Amino acid sequence: MPVVIERKRCAIIGAGVSGLPSARWAKAYGYEPVIFELRDNVGGLWYYQEQETEFSCVMKKTIMNTSKEMSAYSDFPPPADTPWFMTNKRMHQYLQDYAHHHDLIKHCRFNHRVIRVERAPDFEESGEWIVEYEDGNENRNVEVFQTVLICTGRQSIPFMPREYPGQRNFKGNIIHSKQFKDASKFANKRVLIVGLGNSGTDAASEVGQVAKKCFLSTRRGAWILHRTINGTPNDFFSNRRIMDYMKRTLGREFHAFVMERVFRNCFDQRIFGLKPEHRAYNQNPILICDELQLRLAAGQVALKPAIKSFSGNSVQFADGSSEQIDEVVMATGFSYSFDYLESGKIIPTKDDELGLYKNMFPLSLMDSKKGTTLAVIGMLQLSGAIMCAMEMQSRVFFEVNAGNIRLPSKDTMTAEVERNRSLRRELYLNARASYTKVSYLDYMREMGQLIGCYASPFKTLFSDPYLAYRLGHMHGQKQGK
Repeated sequence: MPVVIERKRCAIIGAGVSGLPSARWAKAYGYEPVIFELRDNVGGLWYYQEQETEFSCVMKKTIMNTSKEMSAYSDFPPPADTPWFMTNKRMHQYLQDYAHHHDLIKHCRFNHRVIRVERAPDFEESGEWIVEYEDGNENRNVEVFQTVLICTGRQSIPFMPREYPGQRNFKGNIIHSKQFKDASKFANKRVLIVGLGNSGTDAASEVGQVAKKCFLSTRRGAWILHRTINGTPNDFFSNRRIMDYMKRTLGREFHAFVMERVFRNCFDQRIFGLKPEHRAYNQNPILICDELQLRLAAGQVALKPAIKSFSGNSVQFADGSSEQIDEVVMATGFSYSFDYLESGKIIPTKDDELGLYKNMFPLSLMDSKKGTTLAVIGMLQLSGAIMCAMEMQSRVFFEVNAGNIRLPSKDTMTAEVERNRSLRRELYLNARASYTKVSYLDYMREMGQLIGCYASPFKTLFSDPYLAYRLGHMHGQKQGK
């Protein structure tokens, strides 16, 4: 029988960058958070481990693509001596410090795996959930919770493309980028990296320095941005309100023209054969990599088109060329599954499409007046720092369940989800990788307005003109605090 506990409790699945702020805000709203974490420490993706495990983690030399200022949680800035872009070790330490600062460790159940989450028999009245889990000793237990937050992230299940002709007969080794730790095992080998995403470009930039030959296969060119623009972090520029205002008033084409000039100043794709045929707004994600240009210029990485087939020790490409290959790294992204939520019925993942209002609330639960007691935190892809968006989601969730925010009707929510889905399909080339994509500024504005923390540029202009300048001007960061 489930253990029934009187006080309000929130089950949080995952102790990473979305689970920790969820627990922090659960406490603020009077809930006792219970954090189920598969591993033995907080940090999620940023908890790097040398040994091969079932868990996803960043590469050994990963550096954040977003600045420390934009990445920090609202009430916990990084130490003043923290560099602009944190390494994975610094980022993991920041998450540990955040957990200790808010006394979250005592709420963590490490080495615990959630097996099943389902609505309680009296869900329509109580809104409660039954959670079955397995502890580190493989003992199974069942408990009841008033709310549940799914904080397992977007990078748990490796996505592999359909098998290529001859792939089964390939004598080399094929792995997914999830298994890529560092480049040491690829020394003096002929290596093929498949996929021009952030993982693919990082892996190629690293492997190119030690491999006998490194090839990077891509179906199309790409817009690539450096971490800094004119000596400051790129997100100081790209996520300013004036850029949003430009897009809204002057149109998407003019905004793309401006951004593409910035991209070319960072990385002239025409020189290296990466010139995109698509506009910047058609690409998701926008790639951030400082080293690929150097590796291409030094001849340490060579570009190849899409794979056509495998045979023996070689790989054939769409342009008719062929290369001898020892190792293949499939940097082809991730998928996700919510099968433990009532056998996948609450959040179906057909073709990786998700029916989530505000990328949080499952539409399948919105027929119930208690349907808001479960949500997904962090199922987002945006051109900006994701951590502050995750924290914003957590705050919206608890405001809704405190009765301070009333969500619209299910029909209205469904219409918004379908509208956003159609827009993504219209805009982006890679539809599968864009199902969780949102506009950073639009999303943060919408969520901020819901909980009453949106800083209106017009109100700020009159109450604090200097702050308004720093928030809205392209070069305002030079005077920023």
